[in-house]
Amino acid sequence: MFRGKRSGLRATVVVSGLAVMASLAGCSSGGGGPSDTGGSSDKVTITFAHWDPNQLELAFPPAIVAFEQEYPNITVDAQQIPYDDFLAKIQTGVVAGTAPDVFVTLPNTIKHFESNNTLLDLSSYLKDDNFDLTNYVPFSVESYQQEGATYGIPWIVDTVGTYYNKDELAKAGFDSMPTGLTWAPDGSGTLLPFLEKLTIDANGVNAGQPNFDSAHVVQYGMGVSPDSTQSFADVLMVGNGGGYQMTPGGEPTVNSAENVEVYQFISDLMYKYHVAPPGSTVIAPNAGAEQGQFLSGEVATLAGGDWLISAIQPGATFKWGVGENPTGPKGRFTSISSAAFSIPQNTAHPAEAVLLAEFLASAKAQTIMAGSGTIQSSLTSLGSIFASAWESEGLDVSALVPENGGTLFGLPSGPNIDAVQIATDAEVAAIYLNTSSVQEALDAAQTAAMSAYKGNG
Repeated sequence: MFRGKRSGLRATVVVSGLAVMASLAGCSSGGGGPSDTGGSSDKVTITFAHWDPNQLELAFPPAIVAFEQEYPNITVDAQQIPYDDFLAKIQTGVVAGTAPDVFVTLPNTIKHFESNNTLLDLSSYLKDDNFDLTNYVPFSVESYQQEGATYGIPWIVDTVGTYYNKDELAKAGFDSMPTGLTWAPDGSGTLLPFLEKLTIDANGVNAGQPNFDSAHVVQYGMGVSPDSTQSFADVLMVGNGGGYQMTPGGEPTVNSAENVEVYQFISDLMYKYHVAPPGSTVIAPNAGAEQGQFLSGEVATLAGGDWLISAIQPGATFKWGVGENPTGPKGRFTSISSAAFSIPQNTAHPAEAVLLAEFLASAKAQTIMAGSGTIQSSLTSLGSIFASAWESEGLDVSALVPENGGTLFGLPSGPNIDAVQIATDAEVAAIYLNTSSVQEALDAAQTAAMSAYKGNG
């Protein structure tokens, strides 16, 4: 439910912006930069771990090459650990002393490590190296700080928007993706009529017209699923004045009245208005199928994060883009997540590990990685590189730049947040499958979430 991961799909193309690495020899570090040359003159190999094969293939190799050229006594062994296993393996490793020297962490998992005092406090290292955290998006800094300690060096931010099929919008009479779409739990606003025009039955009748045949839909207006909660349900809940967790790190508030209204609206999109595919098409064993639905033309729009771009681009046979999120009763909101580089307290190579983390977070490395189109830099001065890289490929993704997203909000967090997520997802599935009332499903989800929150899940 509280998705913080990036897609594991592999891209088959590299954005031409990657060529910027050739001109970066003089780039300075965005944070101030490391001041020594690697801890010692001895040859050292340090390990780095991430879960995303797409980024490990496209974004990191040239940045790591640049690091090894600058610090020839340090070799980096980059490893991929699948997302579903990542947290458990890292947690086990930091206790056993076998964890990678540097690994990627998320706001909604960082407290797992902080609460067990297993991460290296980077404060003194950053101070000695004049590494200036004020150059980064504040959320990406604050998410990794606690009681004066810093447990992560900012790397990227993730935002969400609405992917749209330009060809299908044009057929429905839209020259471009409408801005300022509005929604309300009762179905009022401009979002629903927009989706109805994009929902077409086998006879070519749209969902807003008489004689629409909801039993034989060939194209739906929007793809939704539990797997895209971060991109859609979270946004709607906050836009309705609710949220899974009203206090950061606090108790779950899954079955609040505001959330019940939102999930009833989501259910209605599928089963009352028929502008979204039935939930059975995107629930396990079909989890994640909404991306394929978008690529095949089965859905005309899709709520999704910036991490989908490099996965969708190779498979799209139509013109597409990314627009803004719709505006709810409380305004227009965008969920923002971030990723940082953390280091285990018991690493055998703290100096070298800090050097790598600082370098990968620097303007030099982030310009290389953002130029590949696979990440949005957390450095405020580099916010436009991601969008510019895709603009050179003919794609407008400017709606995903944080300052264009409306009011930003972070994802739920806390020591047991993964268990809360799993417990809640299991109960919310009944809403997508239409096997339970929304109230009953969210009541069950609240009970399961509270049990997990207290460490009983």
